Parts: sequence; C-alpha cells; structure tokens
Amino acid sequence: ITDIYRFEQRLELLIEEIRGIDFLKKYNLPFGASIGAIYGVPRSYTSAELIQYSDELMYKAKRAGKGRVIIEELPSKSFPQKLMKTFD
Repeated sequence: ITDIYRFEQRLELLIEEIRGIDFLKKYNLPFGASIGAIYGVPRSYTSAELIQYSDELMYKAKRAGKGRVIIEELPSKSFPQKLMKTFD
C-alpha cells in the first residue's frame, strides 16, 4: 500500500472486524484492539530493532485508548535514542 491514508483505513476496518466477532461477544467480555504500525525502508534496521519499534507503537496505540491506530514512518537516519538504550 503506497497511500498511508488507505493503509490507516484498512487497519481501522480490521479493528471493526475484530469488534464484530460473534464468537467473542457471546462471553460478554469486553474486548477490542489497537494497532501500531510502521512503514518505511527497514534496510538499516535489525529484526530486533523493527520488533522493538513496532512494540513501542503498539503500546502507544493502547495508551491512546481502545480502537486506535497509530502509524509512523521509520526514522531514516538513526534509531530513536530512547529505543537505542534497549540494545546496548
């Protein structure tokens, strides 16, 4: 997907699909989903760095509330200083 707006729309549709799962509704348990997604060219990142960055976005989306979508572009020059400490 080259259009970030369309990407966000598809992720929001996915959240709506999750909310509509009848199997889960029958248990009367509150459930929902939030999605953190990254885009960009990951050439200079290790798999561990991509997973760490994705996890950060997922938790950012969760902190924003149920049913949220957070999409960010991978930084192009260096990994964010906050996350670099994790890999030292």
